[in-house]
Amino acid sequence: MRALLLAPGRSSAVPLLAEAGPLIIAPLLGKCLAEYWIEHLTSLGAKEIVLIASDRPAQVRAHLGDGTRWGLRLTVRASAHELTLEEGRAKYLTRFATIPQIVVAMDHLPGQPTRPLFKSYANWFAGIQAWIPQAQAEERIGICEVQPGVWIGQHCKVDPSVEFVAPCWLGNHVVVQAGAILGPSAMIEDGAVVSSGARVVQSVIGPSTFVGEHALVGRSLAHSSTLINWATGSSLQVPDAFWLSSMNDSFTPDWPSSWYGRVLAAYLLILTSPFALWAFLRSVIRVEPALKTRQGLRLRPPGAFVRPRTFNYSELRHASGWMKRWPQLWTIVRGDLSWIGNRPLSPREYSNLAPGFEQLWLSRPPGLISLADAEGCPPGVSAQACAHASYFSVQASPELSRRILRQVVRRIFAPATPVQTAGSSRLSSLVGVLLKTRTNHLQTD
Repeated sequence: MRALLLAPGRSSAVPLLAEAGPLIIAPLLGKCLAEYWIEHLTSLGAKEIVLIASDRPAQVRAHLGDGTRWGLRLTVRASAHELTLEEGRAKYLTRFATIPQIVVAMDHLPGQPTRPLFKSYANWFAGIQAWIPQAQAEERIGICEVQPGVWIGQHCKVDPSVEFVAPCWLGNHVVVQAGAILGPSAMIEDGAVVSSGARVVQSVIGPSTFVGEHALVGRSLAHSSTLINWATGSSLQVPDAFWLSSMNDSFTPDWPSSWYGRVLAAYLLILTSPFALWAFLRSVIRVEPALKTRQGLRLRPPGAFVRPRTFNYSELRHASGWMKRWPQLWTIVRGDLSWIGNRPLSPREYSNLAPGFEQLWLSRPPGLISLADAEGCPPGVSAQACAHASYFSVQASPELSRRILRQVVRRIFAPATPVQTAGSSRLSSLVGVLLKTRTNHLQTD
């Protein structure tokens, strides 16, 4: 059996839903509208589907593929404008005249023709809310109903103190911290983080969206830093990242590897070379290479469907403390490291990070100096280092970078002097919450 799917074009009623991509691939309870329709048609016995898209068909094609994952043939064809059912039948069904056909205009979810999605933001929210019970398809292993009307996906970290008011739906890799209240009608998409004390009521939190501590999101669609009131249709760009932000946005630190950063690194490389000479001499005596080469991951470009690229950097084999990183000054000169950032991760270290807030480590450029260094954490990947890296990824700013630099300089020249400021006190409190979330969480696999 063959089927014809007609995709809607851009809608003036819900323009913000189509900013990142076509409406049919907008996030909808962990999948997208097109995927739900393809799964539905597959269950009816469809072996070939032709999808007609007038809005960014190349992006639709890249997102859906050729249908192999559903065991059918999927073809995405471009159209100059949105087709009606009559136009679709007249233009394409003549080719399939001898085979029974299904023609669908994808302006609603399967089985809900009376709930159009794109007439208003309120319609979009109502459609998603009504779809929650049907969203738990058989192939979605791990999505389970933990209590009546509350569904939680895989690899979620939910603090035991979180209060649920049904209905609620959490996607995969969601982090919900202590004291948060979800519901009624709270829908949290994949990879989102809801901080301690926050409340989400009659709202949808988009993928990889950070909701700040004690924030209230009500009757809204929250995606990255955009907040849409679905009842009134009004929207707001939240300027403060600690309230609402994307965890995928890039940030240029206060000390990037720009020309002046590279010049400074080259100057310090030459100035401190006499101190590195002893490590080289020890390597010569032991007949060992002086440099130990490591592999790190670069920052993943936001929204790109590519794996992070790697780069090489070195450490002094027979050195300790900060001198161990002396060769990385040359890595800054090359442009592979920033002055301030999260420490480089190897591919293996990154794969061992738990999904959720720990994997925020790679959302900022790798740097010579990190927040974990400023707070006195030992080198390497640990629970504390993950918490500091996640905090820097979400709260990064020039002021935070300057504070990191000041604290590191104090630790180098006065290591016995405790560094505690008002800012670091607040940071320590937040890191404590993150560590508590890591160790005392409800994990659903």
